[in-house]
Amino acid sequence: NVYPFVTGMDIDVLDQLPTPFGLVRSGVAPDHPEVKHVEKDFGKVFERYGGGGDGGGVANGADDTLEEVTVEFRGNVCVGRDISLEELQEAYDVVVLAYGCESNRSLHLPGEDTLLGVIPAREFVAWYNGHPSSTNTNTATPHSSHPLMTMEEHIQTILGESKRSNDSTNHESSSASSSPISASVVVIGQGNVALDCARILAKGGKGLMETDIVNSTVKVLGDGVECITIIGRR
Repeated sequence: NVYPFVTGMDIDVLDQLPTPFGLVRSGVAPDHPEVKHVEKDFGKVFERYGGGGDGGGVANGADDTLEEVTVEFRGNVCVGRDISLEELQEAYDVVVLAYGCESNRSLHLPGEDTLLGVIPAREFVAWYNGHPSSTNTNTATPHSSHPLMTMEEHIQTILGESKRSNDSTNHESSSASSSPISASVVVIGQGNVALDCARILAKGGKGLMETDIVNSTVKVLGDGVECITIIGRR
């Protein structure tokens, strides 16, 4: 044991959202259920070691190194607003900051935070995963004609004209009942998140119907985007 003198431990997991699982819930693409499955593992931890659950948080078994452990989830707690870091240090022996990416990475390109149609991947992922922040009025990407919009309204504005054009064309054609949105999207980056964004756009609602993607997202994406380009530095 690293700390052989420790016989018990109380662990609180704080989150500004009322729901647990953080990135697994709001960051992993909905068509990757094998990754999202780890939620069940986290759930078992809360169930087994929750102070109010069966067993009273007592750890049993030969592999357990602590005589008593409790793990509790504390949602709707925003560090810095509801409680300060100094207060946490006074209340706990150890404070682990594991809040992930809380802001967008700037490319320092003119117009990246003012032009309609330019969306940070972090906000796009939050939108298609149903993160509560995506329903808030978005002031990070203002535009002269649309200064205050939610992320969904922003994306609808971008794809709306192309989608309506498609609907009109399909209505006049007897051979096609649906087709991809005739929009051209460029994704800057070639990491996992960039490829997730490109794949979600390409699949559209039809390709994601069997996942846990948000219903409103399915409607906006329709049958997917017709042209997607991925740009990388190498």
